[in-house]
Amino acid sequence: MPEDHPCVFVVDDDQPTRESLSNLLRSMGLNVQTFASAHEFLTRPRPAVPSCLVLDVQLPGLSGLDLQQELAKRHAPMPIIFLSGHGDIPMTVRAMKAGAIDFLTKPFRDQDLLHAVEQALHRARQMAQCKITPAAAQPYAADALHDASHLHRGGGRMQEFPPFRLDPVNQCLWRRRDTAEDERVLLTPKGFAVLCYLVVHAGQLVTQEALLAAVWPETHVQPEVLKSRIFEIRGVLGDRAQTPQFIETLPRRGYRFIAPVHDAPAAASTHPQPPVPSLLVGRAGALETLWACLQHALQGQRQLVWVTGEPGIGKTALVDAFV
Repeated sequence: MPEDHPCVFVVDDDQPTRESLSNLLRSMGLNVQTFASAHEFLTRPRPAVPSCLVLDVQLPGLSGLDLQQELAKRHAPMPIIFLSGHGDIPMTVRAMKAGAIDFLTKPFRDQDLLHAVEQALHRARQMAQCKITPAAAQPYAADALHDASHLHRGGGRMQEFPPFRLDPVNQCLWRRRDTAEDERVLLTPKGFAVLCYLVVHAGQLVTQEALLAAVWPETHVQPEVLKSRIFEIRGVLGDRAQTPQFIETLPRRGYRFIAPVHDAPAAASTHPQPPVPSLLVGRAGALETLWACLQHALQGQRQLVWVTGEPGIGKTALVDAFV
């Protein structure tokens, strides 16, 4: 196989299991390397290609979860699919919160594993294309936290770029109207975060890499995701990419917020309200639940939300409508 062909690493202390998994993955044309322990995986040379890890949880010595933590400490991110002989909700939650792709309970269907591996290798290719490692992303993420605190300081003052005011307390924009009360304008959470980062760095070139690292820290997403948020912001601001008044695109480099920005008094603080219901029929209750979790998160209470259900019921559409 080509030297740069993606590789699947299998770590399991049971030899028949290793051989069975290796045969299955190789039958799909994948490059596979097997390891009997976490220690062997950490000490043996591995090819520097996009790769993922199929990892047994119950390993002798260093467990699968311990190996996941060790890779994070070494700033060696790798998409992981966990295998376990028994279902354990706390263990599953811990693994998924740390970034695992999937958690499969033995016995599992071959197709379930192959689907998870496909997802993991897709993530690995994204990570390879992204030049910023988690360690390199930390300064950007720290900047983002500093920016948020900066926007919250100053006795309730907001950032103004007429006819808009950026309100970090209520997580929204206000559009000034001469003949009526100011209009409240909502963005998705990520869209609002992107706009905040650009406004705080007004007049400066902000690279795509910096925005991705600041708004999606330690999460590898494609540049198209950022472009969709920029498109959303421009739609709300009534801005045009060809003749921008607010956000200028610098091809292959990044973005610059070009409108004059200054401090403005805040409007009376209100609690954020959920966005106007979309055309997603019959999911108002689920959207309200997600919005309530977001409000708790904005108050510093970490939230973990599982979106589950049978295939085809609209889980992806629900998440898309929320974000």
